[in-house]
Amino acid sequence: MRRCALLLCAVVTLAVAAPPASLRQQIQERLLGTSVQVVAELSSEMGTYSVRGSGTVFKHNDHTYVLTAAHVIEELKQIIEDDENEKGKRVLWRDAWVVLERVKDGRKTGELRLLAKVVFATKSEEDGGDDVAVLEVYEGDLFPYSAVPLPKGRSVWVGQECWHVGSLYGEFVNSVSRGIIAAVGRLLHGKTFYQTSTTAAPGSSGGGVFVVEDDGQLYWVGMLTRGAGQTVNFVVPIERVRAALQASKDLATLLD
Repeated sequence: MRRCALLLCAVVTLAVAAPPASLRQQIQERLLGTSVQVVAELSSEMGTYSVRGSGTVFKHNDHTYVLTAAHVIEELKQIIEDDENEKGKRVLWRDAWVVLERVKDGRKTGELRLLAKVVFATKSEEDGGDDVAVLEVYEGDLFPYSAVPLPKGRSVWVGQECWHVGSLYGEFVNSVSRGIIAAVGRLLHGKTFYQTSTTAAPGSSGGGVFVVEDDGQLYWVGMLTRGAGQTVNFVVPIERVRAALQASKDLATLLD
C-alpha cells in the first residue's frame, strides 16, 4: 500500500509538471520555428572568416524579415565614394546568410541556409545607436513561421518567466534557455534594457527573448545584445526596437 502511494504521487507530480500541449506547440513554431542563425561572411587577405549571431523571423506585408543586432552584420557594410551623392559617399551592404535548423523526431535532419539583404540598420551600441538591424530574406516563403510581438499596451514584469534562443558560441544553433526577467529599465550607456537570467554566450547576440502572457500565448519581447556573465544578460526591449523602426516607412509597423 505504501509503495502504491509513492508511485501515485510520482505520477501526479509528472502530470502537473508537464507543460500544456499548446505551449509545446508554440515553442516549436513561434520560438524554435522563428529563430535563426545570422552569418556575416567576409573575405580578407588572410582568407575567409565569419561573424555569427542570432535573429528572429517576422512576416509582414508578404515579406519575410529577420530582426537581429546591428553589430552582428556591421562588417557587411561598404562605404563607396560617390561624386553624385551630396555627402560624397554611398553605403552598400553585402548579403548575410540566415540559417534555420531542421529537426524531426528529436533529431537534426539538416538546415535551411538562405541569403538575406540588409534593409535597415541603426548604429551599433558601441557607436551610440540602438543596435537594431533588419534583413529581408530573398526566399522567405520557405520559412513557415513568424514570431508574434508583444501587443502594444502590454509590458513585461520583474520575475516573469522568459525564454531565449541563440546560437551559442556560433555553433550550437537554436539553443534554448529559460530564466526570468531580472530587471526592467536597466540603464546602460544612456539606453534602457531588460535584464534577464537566461543563459547566453558569444553568438547569442540578436537572438529573441520570449515570454508567456496570462492568455497563454508566447510573445517576442526583445533581443539579447550584450552580457556580463552566463546569467546576467541584457535585452533591447521591444519598445526601443519599435521606436527605432519608425525611421523606416516600410518597417514602421513590423512589430504592430
